[in-house]
Amino acid sequence: MENNSNKELWINEVLTSTKGMARPQPGAELYTSIMQKLDDNKEGIKVRVPLRQWAAAAVLLLAVNTGSVLYYTSRSGKTNEKSSGNSFTMEIVSTPTYNY
Repeated sequence: MENNSNKELWINEVLTSTKGMARPQPGAELYTSIMQKLDDNKEGIKVRVPLRQWAAAAVLLLAVNTGSVLYYTSRSGKTNEKSSGNSFTMEIVSTPTYNY
């Protein structure tokens, strides 16, 4: 118990030791110098848009999409020709097999 009371006494002494101290005040020109630095930095910032990279990406995307459409149309035409030759094959393909 004596140990706890010593700790509490020490805590109270530390907390009361700052009473009466003046709070620190910033310098008179601190606010103006901060605002001046912020204004100076605004003029130096330039955002560059990577126009070449955007254009290259758009051309690449367009080429890939066009190639996939051409591949799909040429591929779907060949599969229709092969499967339309035999009506029995068409019937088997169109009948669902999950009931068997």
